[in-house]
Amino acid sequence: ADLNQIFLEFAMSCEGCKNPNVAEKSVISFGNHLGNNFVPSLQLDDSGLPSIENLSIAVKCILDSMNASYTSESSPKYIQYTFEHCPLQETAQASGLMRGLFAARMGITTFIDYVVQLLEPDWLVLLPTQIDPSKPLHEISIVQN
Repeated sequence: ADLNQIFLEFAMSCEGCKNPNVAEKSVISFGNHLGNNFVPSLQLDDSGLPSIENLSIAVKCILDSMNASYTSESSPKYIQYTFEHCPLQETAQASGLMRGLFAARMGITTFIDYVVQLLEPDWLVLLPTQIDPSKPLHEISIVQN
């Protein structure tokens, strides 16, 4: 499934909320719920892999489901994925779902952050942040805390 499309369509479904706070909470809840279902599907339980490997597998799966072209760099305490183009924005433009872009970015940011916290609680997502989901997704940076 195209994760971009899923988040864009869910964001559009929240447009009918009269209260913007309810819509925002719905998008965040959706990202967390998706993370709760995604992590067990990775089947990384007791894999014996280092933290960075577990995170790399999870993020690669997420990015592949976003059809994202990216480069990656890593060290033992740092992983960075860089995109030439924001995969959410490309899908939004191609599908005509630009109105849901802001909320979709908030949802995908929540999803990535929640997946990292579920898999490896001692790691932290630096980018993207919930603080400014209006910015295009050009980088995912994860560090060991």
